[in-house]
Amino acid sequence: MFHVIQLRVSVLVVLLALSAAPSMAQQRPVDVRQQYPACASADLDTSLRFGIEANGDHRVVIDRENVSDHACVLPGFDVNLNLTQNFYREPLGGPVVALPGQTGEEVVRWSAVPLNDKTKCVKLEWMRAPILAVVPSLLHKVCSEVNTSLWTLTESPADHSADPPASIGSNRDPQEPALQLTSDKNVYDDGESFVLHVTRDSSNEWAPPEDSPCPLLVLSVNSPGHEVRVDEVQPIAFQNCGPDQGIRSTQDWKTGFDLNSGMGSRWGGTGEHSLQVFALASSPKAAELRFVASNVLRLQILDPLLIPRKWGPLTMGLHASIALDKDTYRVGEDVPLHIAIQNLSSDQPVYSTSPIWDPFETVWVEVLNERGQPLTVAERLRPARFMTGHGRGLMAFEKGKPVALEWTLGRLGWLPKNIGSYTIIAMWAPCITANADTTGTFIRVDPKSCVPVRATAAIQIIAASANAK
Repeated sequence: MFHVIQLRVSVLVVLLALSAAPSMAQQRPVDVRQQYPACASADLDTSLRFGIEANGDHRVVIDRENVSDHACVLPGFDVNLNLTQNFYREPLGGPVVALPGQTGEEVVRWSAVPLNDKTKCVKLEWMRAPILAVVPSLLHKVCSEVNTSLWTLTESPADHSADPPASIGSNRDPQEPALQLTSDKNVYDDGESFVLHVTRDSSNEWAPPEDSPCPLLVLSVNSPGHEVRVDEVQPIAFQNCGPDQGIRSTQDWKTGFDLNSGMGSRWGGTGEHSLQVFALASSPKAAELRFVASNVLRLQILDPLLIPRKWGPLTMGLHASIALDKDTYRVGEDVPLHIAIQNLSSDQPVYSTSPIWDPFETVWVEVLNERGQPLTVAERLRPARFMTGHGRGLMAFEKGKPVALEWTLGRLGWLPKNIGSYTIIAMWAPCITANADTTGTFIRVDPKSCVPVRATAAIQIIAASANAK
């Protein structure tokens, strides 16, 4: 029998807690906040459940479990649905103490039906607190006040279940995962783009809904420091689902499919990150939405500035570097580029666009064939995805501090189609001048002050399989 589980999330939050009142009426009330510490981020796991009540109101249930070894006071009102404060009606009540293993349950309700023609409704896209949850399909428009209940204390569900509900971000693997989540490596550099592979677990009897060709998926990432982000995500390619990109996808629930990990865009940072995928397993109009979960995938994210590097030639105190994972790749295998740029010793100010926010405008990459000529479009595989920027203008580069940039030849559209020897060139063209105009919104410099700084790396492309000729 398959197990269907609640959508739960472990996060960086604080909880409220309830204390016993004095046994005698003549005793003065005791402020429990003076007796117990406030719950710290590491003390708590937080989960979310979504549903619709009998009267049609939409509901989010926030469960916060005390996973520490001591009692602590749960926080006060901190729900934030990205609305102005006048939308909220805060509950009345004193502080609440949660014992180890206890869970505080808080219910947030609102109507999605306008009261009359003058009612203004607000479409919800995300929750800012108690967690960052970007799940627009699960958060419906608000056409009323948002009411929050008092805390209700319960025992942890995990204490009374042979198969405790998995919690997004809680580092808990379900005993019988319906999905298997994997990646090509278990160690990546911060900012490195990669995909996640999702397949159905053959040992689990769960079957996806036949009337829903596009799966509703949620990716949870638990980062160091108890930072948790939950995002509604779509497969990169899925049969009969998503926009037509000119490619007929054969991926589905039987074959498995890929997801963008979100590294470098939605989340990042060094240390151990835990990822988990949830798929909706009930009607989106159910009284309580139910989800099936994958295993928890734990990845180590490293600082790319710690990579051993061979720097390119010094140009006016500046240099660049391309580091590779290896020097030989098979046809079709993407080539990660660990690029770094640095103002090593320039005595004048150095200006460039940001490699983080505008990477496509900061460093240019091209691949040369054995004749030293750039590959034509016909000699390259099509780009894996489009590159965009934010257009924030020039910024000053701190002297002596390297800046890392994680790309791949596949993302840039420079992945060779054929076997052979190739040279990768990365060029950074910052501007070096003491006469920059910094009076306006954007820094302005004389284009003649910009100089090219180059780095190179050599790769060999071999046949797609060991037996290929």
